[in-house]
Amino acid sequence: MTLLTRFRENKPLPNSLYRQINQHFKYYWANNRLSQVQKDNDFINTLPRSIKRGIIVHYLFDDVFYNFRFFFNPQKNKESKFLYDVAFGLKPRHFSEKDDENVIYDEEEEVLEMYFITQGTVGIGYHMY
Repeated sequence: MTLLTRFRENKPLPNSLYRQINQHFKYYWANNRLSQVQKDNDFINTLPRSIKRGIIVHYLFDDVFYNFRFFFNPQKNKESKFLYDVAFGLKPRHFSEKDDENVIYDEEEEVLEMYFITQGTVGIGYHMY
């Protein structure tokens, strides 16, 4: 947060923006399943590959791969490196129900992430001028 203020001559962030950033990271850190098993973790790196894959695929993300089994095909890919590699791209996200904070992607915006909705509802719409 301090770094951001340096770009505006120490002008503080607006409270609403500060709260949004704070809420994002609180949710992220509380729900990041990979926080202790990052690829650069020495303990994890000393484990045999099959055990590392088992921890990630069959323990930490088994529910995600099962719930989205038609996309990931975990039966076919259970021994492949594919699910293991994909797991490191799965990041927790939370979107507010407030009208001014609930748009995930706006019209003509570049799509940089894919979302797997595990809770709540999502709608698709467009603006008419």
